[in-house]
Amino acid sequence: METPVQTSEFAEKKPLFEKSFYRKLFKGLFFFFGLIAIGIGIVIFIASQKKPIVPEDPTPTPEIQPEKTVRKEIKYLFAYIKNGTSIFALEDNFQEKILISEIPVSADGIYTTLAWKEPAILTYSKCLTQGNACELFSYDIKNNSLKPELVSTASKINAFEWSPDRKYIAYISEEGNATNLRFKSGTIDTQLRAIPLVSDSTNTYAKVLFSDDGQYFVFSTLMQTQVAEKVQANTYPAVYIYRINGIQNDLISGASDPFFVDNQIIGYKKDGKLLYKAIGEEGESEITNFIGYNPQVSPNGKSFAYWWNENNDLTVVLGVYDSKLNIHRNILRGIILPTWITQDKIAGIKADSCLGESCLLYQFQTASLAIVDILNGEVTPVDQAKSISNITFNRAN
Repeated sequence: METPVQTSEFAEKKPLFEKSFYRKLFKGLFFFFGLIAIGIGIVIFIASQKKPIVPEDPTPTPEIQPEKTVRKEIKYLFAYIKNGTSIFALEDNFQEKILISEIPVSADGIYTTLAWKEPAILTYSKCLTQGNACELFSYDIKNNSLKPELVSTASKINAFEWSPDRKYIAYISEEGNATNLRFKSGTIDTQLRAIPLVSDSTNTYAKVLFSDDGQYFVFSTLMQTQVAEKVQANTYPAVYIYRINGIQNDLISGASDPFFVDNQIIGYKKDGKLLYKAIGEEGESEITNFIGYNPQVSPNGKSFAYWWNENNDLTVVLGVYDSKLNIHRNILRGIILPTWITQDKIAGIKADSCLGESCLLYQFQTASLAIVDILNGEVTPVDQAKSISNITFNRAN
């Protein structure tokens, strides 16, 4: 009997890898490639949600602009007539003055009076020295343009003023043997009153003004008493007050240098006093005793500048009345015809008639225009000529 041959277990043939191994391998590979596919899908999805990148134009480098020097708007304090043939305006720096208009030596004519229409527009009257012809022109300083406003057959226009809304002009003219009070609305020029002509050697009595609300306008001029159609020798000033419709509302005989206290109350100089009254009503109230000439009310309406004589008329004195404190102050000698240009500065004329040694400001044999600081008495010269007149404050500012 044969004995079976025993074989070593190592000699048995077995498969190199078990079937379970292949199953696990396939599962792993499937999982691996599945993750890769999922990742690719996510990347594609995200990419599809983004907007395509469009290259932008490069941001231009801003050009560096040089700094611009912005000049402050020029304002004009006042204007004046020099030698009757040229007009100047002074800027608010108190130094620069500009020529507004000039009559050539070879031409006939004279400037007679001024008024500001706008802050940079000055209206002036020009009249022939021979014959009867006057015109009003408005000069625009900024635009260097000229506009005619009025043509008249008068021999002289003594004073005029614009209404606050610039629609009307009230003016005083001389024509023939009469002084005429006139009112211009649009193209209609109306004579309101004719007064026997009286010569004003001082050129200070003629004045025209409007109330701030434009409802009243006022004429101030000289007149003479008429008896039996004959003009008597007695001359006196008078103030005429009209409503804007041209109807006379009041007449104050013996009054001069009018000013508005408010839209319904008029102030004036009369009988050695400064007085005021309600327009169209009787009764007067006193502001102060007054011995001077040409009182001018300050911009705030609280003070009055004037001039008066001392030492038997050898010297003149610039004075200021403070209505709040009820005191008169002498500012300095040698200044006449004051005009307020700010609340504490006055433009005036150095008086040629001031011949005394005590006239500290007397320097020239001609008219000299100066600005006076009433707080410290400092004097700033502006101009000089044979004559300087019609210093006109720019109320349009």
